[in-house]
Amino acid sequence: MRNVLMFLSVTLGAAGAFGAEPLKLTVGGYVDTTAGYTSEKKAFHTVTPGDSTSPKRSNSGIVNETRVTFTLENTSPLGFKYGGLIKINADTSRDPNDKDDNVGNRTMLFVESAKYGRLEGGAYDAVSRKMLVSANSVGVANGGINGYMNHWINSKNIDGTKYSEKFVKWPELLTNCDCIPFPNKVSYYTPKVGGFQVGASYTPDSGVHGTVTELKSTVKQEDQNFKNIVDYGVTYENKYQGADFKVGLVGQVGKSKTLSIARKGLNAWEIGASIGYNGFKVVGSYSDWRKSATPSVKDANKKYGAKYWTAGAEYKIDKLTTSVSYFNGKRANVFATGIPATTASHDKGFNRNQYVVVGTSYKLAEGFLPYAEVSRFKTKLHSANSNNSGYVILGGTELAF
Repeated sequence: MRNVLMFLSVTLGAAGAFGAEPLKLTVGGYVDTTAGYTSEKKAFHTVTPGDSTSPKRSNSGIVNETRVTFTLENTSPLGFKYGGLIKINADTSRDPNDKDDNVGNRTMLFVESAKYGRLEGGAYDAVSRKMLVSANSVGVANGGINGYMNHWINSKNIDGTKYSEKFVKWPELLTNCDCIPFPNKVSYYTPKVGGFQVGASYTPDSGVHGTVTELKSTVKQEDQNFKNIVDYGVTYENKYQGADFKVGLVGQVGKSKTLSIARKGLNAWEIGASIGYNGFKVVGSYSDWRKSATPSVKDANKKYGAKYWTAGAEYKIDKLTTSVSYFNGKRANVFATGIPATTASHDKGFNRNQYVVVGTSYKLAEGFLPYAEVSRFKTKLHSANSNNSGYVILGGTELAF
């Protein structure tokens, strides 16, 4: 964050020398208060599923989610825009998705030209996330299939492993979900020409985010990270007889960092399409992680890789918005934090999960958005012949500023 502010200060001084106006600072964000209830199978009522001596989990409560965003922007006399963004966590407890208790959620600076495109740098979203076309975009209320309902489900499986190690927990490519800090990268987006736009990001190391301290503490060989990652995206959007439609292809390639056992590199993609007309929007996508992050040595009788698909619809009428979204994923032997030492311990089949989320929100006043959401989930862990299912009910109010 300090480096971003220093850069913007220098830029501001240089812009003043050319006669430009000072950088415009905009402060925004939201405060979200949610009441929730979770119903799961009895075995998952405890912290350690299947262990009756383990402490019982809370299945209901009231929680808060707060973010503050500082946006700085200006236009140079030469005609290009420049600025930056700082997004911080502002909750009264630690964010489990924010490594080392850092308050920073995103930091980014940019230079943009109508003729030459946009260049971004910082710990920010990659091209493959910003250009993604999927049902993630229709999750009103608390976020739909890519929202907070997932945090209310037990984070462990019946075999003691983490939920995120066995299932495709989030409908995102491997290094894009909010379950990990966003690594430092540089991204470029072309101008839109005839409805087409192309983008690319380069990330030296998925484990490095923030300051030089993080860089110096990250070793070159780690099982949970990738290096030399290239994210790419291509989108096309247009209008026809009052309908808006868009198609997009995104992906990422990179090299696995290996310590204990050799793994396949990063090679995943997702394709999606959406169409909107008169308040309605329908969108869907399909993703294939191929053999990304799976062991190089495999058993011919076992499954490897991950795939998922999404579908969703949204309808807006005046101040009311309603959406329904669906996610279906399968995954086997793709690990974020470790690799089995022998093929004997590899998953025999795919671990499958699916969500259906229905949400509605109403703009009661400017920046004041009450909402309600109901989610149905189902998981099946192949290796343990165990499954979990249930629903999550969320209701609350978001105050955006």
